[in-house]
Parts: sequence; C-alpha cells; structure tokens
Amino acid sequence: MLANPTIVLELQGHTDPRASDAYNQKLGERRSLSVRNYLIRKGISPARMTIRSFGERQRRSDGETRLDFARDRASKSSTKMREISKSLCKKKICNSNQAEEGSVVKKVVKKQGSPSSVVLRAIVRNQTQSAKQESIQELVKRLLPGSLTVLGIAAANLGAPVSAQTILFQETFRGSATTAPFIFGSGRDRQGGLPCLTAATVASALPSCQDGTSDTEGNGALRLTASLIDQRGFVIYDRAIRTQFGLSITFDFFAYNGTGADGTTFFLIDSNANPREAGSFGGSLGYAQRRSTDPDTPDEPGIEGGYLGIGFDEFGNFANDGEGRGGGFVEPGSPLPANCTPSPLGRPPIPEPINRAPDSVTLRGPGAGTTGYCFLANSGPLGAGIDNNTATSRALARRSARITLTPGANPTVRVEVDFGGGFQTVIAERPAPPGFPEAFKFGFAASTGSQTNLHEIQNLVVRSLTPVPPAQLGVAKQVGVPVNNNDGTFTIPYIITVQNPSDINVINLQVTDDLTQTFTNGATFTIVPNSVQSATLRVNPNFNGSSDTNLLAGTDTLAFGQTATVNFSVRLTPGNTARTFLNTAIGTGRDPENNLITDASTNGVTPDANGNNNPNDDSTPTPINLTSQFRLVKRITAVTRNGIETRFGQFIDDVNDINDTAPGFAQLSPVGLAAVDRANPLRAGDEAEYTIYYLSDGTQPVFLANICDPIPVGSTFVLNSLAVKVGSAQPTIGGSFFSPLSPLPTNNSCPDPTNTRGAALFDLGTVSSTPGENFGFVRFRVRIN
Repeated sequence: MLANPTIVLELQGHTDPRASDAYNQKLGERRSLSVRNYLIRKGISPARMTIRSFGERQRRSDGETRLDFARDRASKSSTKMREISKSLCKKKICNSNQAEEGSVVKKVVKKQGSPSSVVLRAIVRNQTQSAKQESIQELVKRLLPGSLTVLGIAAANLGAPVSAQTILFQETFRGSATTAPFIFGSGRDRQGGLPCLTAATVASALPSCQDGTSDTEGNGALRLTASLIDQRGFVIYDRAIRTQFGLSITFDFFAYNGTGADGTTFFLIDSNANPREAGSFGGSLGYAQRRSTDPDTPDEPGIEGGYLGIGFDEFGNFANDGEGRGGGFVEPGSPLPANCTPSPLGRPPIPEPINRAPDSVTLRGPGAGTTGYCFLANSGPLGAGIDNNTATSRALARRSARITLTPGANPTVRVEVDFGGGFQTVIAERPAPPGFPEAFKFGFAASTGSQTNLHEIQNLVVRSLTPVPPAQLGVAKQVGVPVNNNDGTFTIPYIITVQNPSDINVINLQVTDDLTQTFTNGATFTIVPNSVQSATLRVNPNFNGSSDTNLLAGTDTLAFGQTATVNFSVRLTPGNTARTFLNTAIGTGRDPENNLITDASTNGVTPDANGNNNPNDDSTPTPINLTSQFRLVKRITAVTRNGIETRFGQFIDDVNDINDTAPGFAQLSPVGLAAVDRANPLRAGDEAEYTIYYLSDGTQPVFLANICDPIPVGSTFVLNSLAVKVGSAQPTIGGSFFSPLSPLPTNNSCPDPTNTRGAALFDLGTVSSTPGENFGFVRFRVRIN
C-alpha cells in the first residue's frame, strides 16, 4: 500500500452465526475496524480504506456443527494469496479495460478467519496490466502479517488514481460529535425530523437525537428523518469547495424501517448562496419549489442558489413536475435554462394524475425561488431498490452513492450507486447544467409524507479528481498604539490576521500565542478581560497567554481564500527597564486529509508580506517599542538690563536640533532665543533667564528623570530663581542649586561630577508619556559677571 498508492481497500467483516444478528453485525464491524487500525498504524491513509460488516449473512457453509463454524473461520496463508494474485492477471481480472468503468469488483476468494475474519478488496486504479499484477503481488507481500487474514483481491479501473485525488472534505457522521460548520433544520412551518447524530449525547455542530436513539461511538449516523409521517430535515455544509479540480463525492445512505417514503436528496448550491432553509419538501425532497393550489397557503421556494439536486427517491415524485416543480420561465440574463424540459412523468396543472418513478435516481437543475429546478434525467427503476423499508437495521439497508463532476469547458455529471456488490452507473455522463460555479456548497435533505422511513447518512467523502496544491496558512500580527495607564502599566492592543491562500479548506484552525516567551526579565502581563474577539471565528475565552495559549476554540474551518482576524489586548507592566518586546503568534490547522499546516506570524497585517505566494517564508516578529524618549530644548526666554526685562515671545527653530520641532512640543509652544544676537551681546550686570523645555514622547514613561544645568562660565546663579512647570499646571518653585564644589546627589545627570561651576538640578521623578501630561519646563536665572 505504501509503495502502491493507487490501491484502495474495502475491509469486509464476517462472523459465524453463533450470536444474535445485531451482535454479529457489530462484531463484523469491530473486526474490520481492527484491521483498518492496524493498517493506519503502518502508515496507510484512512481515506484509502472503507469498512463493511456482513455479520453472519455470507457464511461459507449452512451447517451448524463445530466443523462448519471452523470452516467459517478458516484462513488462507499469504503463500496461497500470492498464488491467487498471480492468477488474477492470467484471468484478465486485473485488466478491466473491456469492463464498464465503475463495474463491480469481482471477488476471487472469500473466506472467514480468526481472530479477524475480514475480506479485503484491493482496487487498482488506472494502471497497465503488468503494473496491476505487480501492485496486487506487492500488496500481498508487504501487508500480510501472520495475524492479519486478507481474503479477497481484485482489480478494476474506477477512474482517477487515488494518489491523484485530494480529499476536500470528509465526515463519517458515525461519532458523537462533528466540528464541521453545518446549517441544519426541519423545513418551513413543520415540526419534527430535526437532523441529529445518533451517537451523540450532547449537541456539537449537529445536535443529538431526542427520540431515545443512542448508538455507540463510531457506529452512529446522521439522521435526517424519523420513521414518522410528515418528517423533514436538511443539513448544509456552510463552506465552499472549489470545482476547478473536479469532484468525486461518495457517501452511504439508508432508507429503512418504515412503509417506503419519501426519499433523500444530495444537492449542490452556488458557494455565494447562504441559505438558512432547504427547499420545499414532499415530492420536492428539500431541493425544488412547491406551488400551492390553496390561496391561503403560500408557495414554497426551492433552495437558495440551487444548481443540482440528485434525488434518491423511494416514493417517486421527485421525477415528475407535480407541485409546480420545474416551471420554465426565467428572467432575462439569468444563468438558469431558458426553458425547462418537461418531465416525461407528467407536467400538470395541479391537481391531475401524474406518474411516479419509485426506486429511482433523478437529477434536477438550477433554480431560484419558484422558478427552475427543472427535470434533467432519471435512472429508471432500479431493481435493488433505493430503500429497504422492511429492514430494521442499517446493515440491510446500506446503499452507497458516488457522484462525479468533471470541470472544464464542457463539465459533466455522473451518478453511481452501490447496492452491495460494487458501484454501477445509474445516470451516465451527461452535460452539467449551465452556469457551472467556481465553487459549491453542498447538503442533504430527506422527507416523509403519509408514508415513512428512517433516512440516514454515513461516510461522506468529497475528493478532487486531479491533484490540488497543498493547503497553506498565513498569519500576520500587528500591535496597535500602546496606551499608558499612568499606573506603571500599558494596555497593548493586538490584531492577528489569518489567511487561507490555497484551494483547500483549512479545518480545526487554531492560533496560539505564548506571551511568557515575549514578556520576560521582570515584565508581567495579564489579558484584558473580554478582549479576545473575532467577527467570524469562535474564540477561546480562557486564553491567558501562559497556561492557556489558544486564542481560538480550534473548531473553525477557514475556507479557501478566506481571511479572518482575532483581536485581544494585554495589560503590561514592563518594569523600569526601557526595551523592545518581540512577539510571534503561531497558526495551525489541518487539511481535510489531516495533514498539519502551520505558519509563524509576520509583523503587520499581510501574511504574505513579500508577495511571493508563500506566507511561510514571512516571519518577522512583531515589536512593541516601550522605550523612553526624553527631549530637552533650551532657550533664553528673557534678558534684564538696567532693571528693564525684555521677554522673547517667539520661537525660532534651531536647524541643528531635531528635538525642538517634535510634534509633542506643540502642547506648550516653546519660545525664546537659542543664542543672543551677536550685535547686541550680554553685558556685565545683565540677567539672563534660561528655560529648559522637556517632552516625554516615547511609548514608556521616563523614570527617575532629572535635569541638571551647570551654571555658565562667567555668570553667577541668581538665588530664588528656580521654577518648575509640569504639564498644563502653573509654574511653581522647585529644583535645587548646588554651589561650586558642593557634592551632588546620587544618580544626578550633571555632566561635571566635581561641580566646579555650580549647578541647577531639578528632580522630576516619573514623567508620563501620555499626551497632555508628558511635557513641562524648568527655569532659572544667572547674572553676567
């Protein structure tokens, strides 16, 4: 399997009859699952394997003796299997060019063994005869340990190689929960039939069943209707899937345990549609419209954005044009067909006798409102039947569908059904309806009327027909403007942008941010309460950046081409050290084949910052520059001569000083001269007033700020001239004068530690960096000697 990726397996579980039918059915499933799990541990993708339990229904003998039971459990050796595999191509079983594509795989050997009685069908796709023979032989040689009994091998040409396909979406519906984004409901103005997961005990993206149904984990199904009259239910996968690579859609469906009605539809709608309801039910099966004959009852439109409805119809009304299905007329310019082809089973006015097509598959085309949804094709009666209404278990009612859509200039659609012996074409390739969308959403619907059935779905897989480039994820992180809280803390806003630039949906999206790796060396932080928010993603309210680093719930799907954002804020105590903090967030997700996708964030809002279509090579950390910035501008603001004071009320820019034009200085409008006029120099006896303006315009306060100005040479300090202005407050007396050679206090900012000339010293403490509070000045006077 590892060396031959074109092989897919069906693991069929069998038992002897010594137990109840229900027990043996589950025993067969457990046996198949045990082999599947073994192969998964050996590295085989689960997407390449399906399981099926036949329980006791395909015994080797009819006897009831121990010998008969032993024969039921007998095994074949791997040597014998090699002999069988060699005979396959001699019999031309492995060369299926002459066989109908998608024909039932012929089982060469089927026996039951112990402890894991499993029939394995190996399907070798699109290979030459010799390559198929080699693949079959290699399969047996490589994957048959003594404890694993593999008892059936065959080959068929079933279309594109598995290795060339990419899983775009898969959901078994067998478990207790699903995280996929489904829209669901029970139709307009009707009760009952709400879709549910039969193995769920609590609601997830789909609810648990409330009718007492309780399957075990791994054995459940998506139930669309109960076996009651007038039931209806629908689910829609609320993410787009691209069509340019083609689509192969497979699923198991069940209709049983009732009286035989109505049916199930699988439908495709345009990805731009956002329906919250299905179409009409009854014969329209949740896809098409329904026109009322009662003037008091409104018409019911078909599903919004409908492109293709495929009805697996037990009762048979989806094939006729009753209840106003079809209709023909469309507005000019609409992508819908200009005229509906009438259904050969009847196109009434209502009411009138019309024919039904029970146990058949019908295709209906695009529609909008009560227009369109026209008949396209019908399979004719299918002998094996769409339902098995007398069955009381899924095992007896299982049917499998495969829908193939080929893209291109002339897209086509094909429908196949497996009634238990392999896929057979029920509607051969036919042109797809006009307006083939670039992307689809899809869904299921089912209904009952006056007759009943359980309707259920399992094992949905949507694949491309050709390889899709690997999924990618891009993450960017930007910091907003830090807010000083004036208590030693800052509020730091972050915005994280996640983007899916690929053609595949990214599931289980998560963004982690470990802030303990960012705020270190004494810095502390908390997350601002209720600040983790996103418009489109489900956030994790318990995110704290340390013990819980997940920003998201981890259940979202990021559709191809989609961009989403997550916001949160941090309250930071940086400590007394001015520095830059660097931060990186990590985005993770998985493609539908469960491969891990990851990206480290880059600074900004563009994940692919260098524009090379590879966001993984952009990973510049996001900086927070909580640095102090303390600007000083000194001016002569007044001169006193002969007792007359002259004040200088205008500001003259010093071209050699970049600080004096900082925007923050506009808050106090510095004035004064950078130097006196040489034509009129200061004279002995003159007094000069010096004003030193200060501005803290960094992202962090200035701690332990002090300003020291040595007394100029040739001058003497004027006593009682010290003044300080803080912010918008009035100037007050402040500061200290230290006479020449007096000891200066510790941690002073004076350039001359010996203080040979004397100094004016101003201790400002902490200067805020918040505008409105981050400026001021200090002032003193000297007398010219």
